[in-house]
Amino acid sequence: MAYYENITAGRGAIDSFANALNSQRFANLMLNETISNFSNNITRAGALIDESKIRNDALKYQRMQDFYNNKRKDEAFELEKKQAKLNMDFAKNREAFANLRQKQALKNDKLTNENLELSNAFKRMEQGWFKNAIIDSYSHSFQAQKPLKAKASIYLGQNKIMPKGVNASKDARSIQDIGQ
Repeated sequence: MAYYENITAGRGAIDSFANALNSQRFANLMLNETISNFSNNITRAGALIDESKIRNDALKYQRMQDFYNNKRKDEAFELEKKQAKLNMDFAKNREAFANLRQKQALKNDKLTNENLELSNAFKRMEQGWFKNAIIDSYSHSFQAQKPLKAKASIYLGQNKIMPKGVNASKDARSIQDIGQ
């Protein structure tokens, strides 16, 4: 029986060895899982770093685009302000020119009206003169009866009009007096 007892006594060591192997296997599984978790964490950290770099690059690019867009908007706004100022200056100049042209047209109309008044006054005087003029020539002009005078005398009512060069300044003054 001692033989069997020895066999049973040896089984305890095998059980201990089996338990030790199981513990070693469990420790290896835990180590494998830990290394796997560590590897996954490193991979995730690398992916997060890459993602953050991509985000930073995208953010830098977006800021750069925003800067250029803002710069273009500012330039466009400045150009619009400049254009508005030029349009206002042009409108002011056009209005000033229109006012000047209107003043000139009024002045021109006034001068035209004065000219017409003087012309009408002169024509009225001329008509009056023709109405009142008595031409002193032979009413029955027969050459045989009387020879014609070398000078023709023209009378305005009671006033005698002198020949052309002597009386020109008086007529000009009287026409100016009528126009004023």
